[in-house]
Amino acid sequence: MAKHDSAELINALQFYITKAFDNEALFLHRFTNFDEVKNIELDECYMASERTRIKIILADGKEAVFTIGTNDFIDFCDAL
Repeated sequence: MAKHDSAELINALQFYITKAFDNEALFLHRFTNFDEVKNIELDECYMASERTRIKIILADGKEAVFTIGTNDFIDFCDAL
């Protein structure tokens, strides 16, 4: 098993998570079922090897948590 540089891994994770927050409206439009995303806030993005956990805050203050495929998330960010 290859050993990876933890700093490189952390930098890569920060790169993708930052892309999600910097492009929040596009991200929410792509990965949620909401037609209108202006009243939704991306609160958390947690990446793992297979799935990425997303937490959003809805207009009424309620939280919603769901997962997306990590490869789908990376593909979205790389296309920006």
